[in-house]
Amino acid sequence: SGGQIRIITKSGTQEFDGAAYDYVRNTVFNANTWTRNHTPGQQFVPPFRYNQFGYNVGGPFYIPGKFNKDKSKYFWYWAQEWVRYRFTDSATWTVPTELMRQGNFSELLTLGPQNILGKVVQLKDPTTGAPLPGNIIPAGELSKNGLGILKAYPAPNLAVGNFIGTSNFYITALHPQNQRKDTLAADINVTDKQRLQFRRNNYYFFEYQPLDGTPTETPKFFDRPNQTNSLDYVWTLTPTLVNEALATVSLDDVYIPVDTAHFFNRGTAGIDYPYIFPTDKLIPTRIPTANITGLNGLTGGPYPSHSSGPIYTFTDSLTRSEEHTS
Repeated sequence: SGGQIRIITKSGTQEFDGAAYDYVRNTVFNANTWTRNHTPGQQFVPPFRYNQFGYNVGGPFYIPGKFNKDKSKYFWYWAQEWVRYRFTDSATWTVPTELMRQGNFSELLTLGPQNILGKVVQLKDPTTGAPLPGNIIPAGELSKNGLGILKAYPAPNLAVGNFIGTSNFYITALHPQNQRKDTLAADINVTDKQRLQFRRNNYYFFEYQPLDGTPTETPKFFDRPNQTNSLDYVWTLTPTLVNEALATVSLDDVYIPVDTAHFFNRGTAGIDYPYIFPTDKLIPTRIPTANITGLNGLTGGPYPSHSSGPIYTFTDSLTRSEEHTS
């Protein structure tokens, strides 16, 4: 239920030819933005590297004096291209303060630069409804797992007075993308009115998203080795009537692996509550997902996953052209 995109790739010709290229963008060519120049600590151009390079060659299939002697019937084309893209992600989060990680919420009793919620919050004893003195939870009533959830957040790294809005944590990380494209083409002029064309396109895409989750120890990988194959038969029946039969097979694979060696372990934060369903967990040490009012959501994802969508299509098009004069 979507649009269709038709792409016509190159084919070989009667002469051998080729090309090589490299398109470059880089930090050294860029100017800093006005906003960054007026933001403390950002008076520099963020790292940025983009290289798109490749080559292509093509020509006739022939053996001198024996096969395709006039170079008019069989042709081939081969091309490869790579992309190396490196840029910087940044994020600002509102995370628990050092005092909050100890059960001390006294910073929320007054409006001021230390109040990350931007409003006064009075904690109350859940059993009596009475205000907690000093907004401090008594040591005997602290929940180990509650504190563990707060400790699963990254520690604040912006001092009071340097918050970005109410955000007390700022981070930048390199975000890499890699691409590789392979194109193989073979063409046959069956007769002067019939042409058979084969194409294979491999498109490999890899991406590392360093700030996909909170905390930063839960990045996401995308691994997508896709492929499209097509066989196209074009027959010029008359000068005004052309038939085209096209069959394609496409592979749409998506892998989201998890770097378990660097995955955040809930035991590191002191979280040890038992699971309702403890068996068959893909990542038994995953931190929970938690949404706490006033703070950024805590996410322990992603889960490893894989999807595959093979697509088979066949189309036949008959085109008639008419010329009218007046």
